[in-house]
Amino acid sequence: MTSTARDASLETPLTTKITPRAQASWEPGGSWRSGHQISPGSARTVTRGGLVEVHGTPGQRIATLATEQYGRVARWQLLEVGLTDAMIRTRLVNGVLIAVSAGVYAVGHMAPSRFADELTALLAAPAGTLLSHLTAARLWRFHEPPDPPSQVDILVDDRGGRRRGGVHKHRTNQPHRMTQAFVHDLPVTTPEQTLLDIAPLITRRQLERALDEALALGLTSRHKVSEAARCDVQRPGSADLRALAAARGPLTLTRSQAEERFLALIRKAELPPPEINARLHGFTVDFFWREAGVVVEIDGYRWHSSRSAFERDRRKDAVMRDAGLSLTRLTWEAMDRRPLELVARLAGDLATRTMRH
Repeated sequence: MTSTARDASLETPLTTKITPRAQASWEPGGSWRSGHQISPGSARTVTRGGLVEVHGTPGQRIATLATEQYGRVARWQLLEVGLTDAMIRTRLVNGVLIAVSAGVYAVGHMAPSRFADELTALLAAPAGTLLSHLTAARLWRFHEPPDPPSQVDILVDDRGGRRRGGVHKHRTNQPHRMTQAFVHDLPVTTPEQTLLDIAPLITRRQLERALDEALALGLTSRHKVSEAARCDVQRPGSADLRALAAARGPLTLTRSQAEERFLALIRKAELPPPEINARLHGFTVDFFWREAGVVVEIDGYRWHSSRSAFERDRRKDAVMRDAGLSLTRLTWEAMDRRPLELVARLAGDLATRTMRH
């Protein structure tokens, strides 16, 4: 059959029996497993399913792949579902396919698409590649960089590969680091591995917050994090992560820059660690020393500027004092101008009330 005849035959719907979509799963400590082998009528994807059934005209097959992969397809996938080089070139000319990277195409348009950059990086990388480091942390939602990311972090085994713009390729020869998990159907490093990967890239306080967010979201446990860090004791940041995971204090998730400022002050003064954003008598209080019965509220414009917020705060104050608690309200200005005075007064209050209790 000539190339022209072969191309023409692919413009009609396929009648080949289609392999059902593969089911994939991830278990902690496990890896991705697919229930089906590649067969005519199915194509490999880089998303959770692993395989997707394809049928119909070439346009329909392209659309099926794009739907599974947030609007992105790779040349190797198009060849796998039966398109030829000539058919791909034709669709590049008429705008059905738009090149976004070597061998990776957007389908139909270049409008912003969710996870498009991540899919582009995965489709251009070797099989088994995982999103990792700061990209994985952002997808897990336990660390969000202050500035929009300029590149996608991926983790590949130690076989190398070409460098690509906008992609930071990390390599490893340790199989346990390549354990696969999924977020939004995208293959990523496990929460524990991700925390270990970002440990040397962020400050210790940012790492503490990331760990606390991961624990609060139920993504991992202190034991799992400790075990992951123990497997890579020589890696930068491993000691910090182990120490943070071993600490049995309350979570330290603040909600504002002012709360973060106050937490830094009491830590510098080596005061006992408080519960942060604790539920108490139907309210959420910013800082609470349970043993001493001391509450500190940080007044910021965002949370306390309206009339309703003012009245809510007064009700909260009354309830706390009726319960026999000591409540102090602080502002950013007070922390900025009189930090030593505030810390000294709080230390005295904690000491006095602890002895009374």
